Amino acid sequence: VSQRYALGDFEIRFTKRQNNIKQKLLQTYRAAGIESPATDDVLAGYPQNEKLDAKQVLESLVTGGELVMLTPQICWYKDVYAQVCQVVQKHFDENETLTLGQLRDLINSSRKYTLAVLEYYDKNKITKKDGDNYVYGDGYTTDSLDDVVEKYNTVKGLSISLPVSQQSEVDEATAVLEEALDLLIAKSFYEQKMQ
Repeated sequence: VSQRYALGDFEIRFTKRQNNIKQKLLQTYRAAGIESPATDDVLAGYPQNEKLDAKQVLESLVTGGELVMLTPQICWYKDVYAQVCQVVQKHFDENETLTLGQLRDLINSSRKYTLAVLEYYDKNKITKKDGDNYVYGDGYTTDSLDDVVEKYNTVKGLSISLPVSQQSEVDEATAVLEEALDLLIAKSFYEQKMQ
């Protein structure tokens, strides 16, 4: 596979149809709030000739940070995720632990979505499950927040892309890098909170 490199200011340009799909996807997830429809159900709402584009646009929205994929079937609009993070942060400012039931009540959601966000937090070492409780996770880095931001700004200026036929591989690699960055930020946040 031959790789192509792009400048840091490279951006994906959608076709008119893909832009329409993008707007429809964002509207769907924005309107749904916490209890978003399953990814498969969202994609099933597109005509057969648009399904591939819809899947690629969805992946691009996740990679670009406009949607947060908690599980393969649960995506949240970024502002919804940010609001839940604020609720969790406020809870941990006043409490040592958090239970699934507490978070469910705090965000007024079902167990399905509450469990998905808690598992996402655990996977990204934002929280750590301890019996029925969740506590701030311990991350995996000793970098300070300043070090994390500096590394992020360095990496942000780089961009690697493959031919369009390999876009899913690019999206997957980008997601792995973004997940690593999320872990670094979570660890730095945790360390600062513990000081």
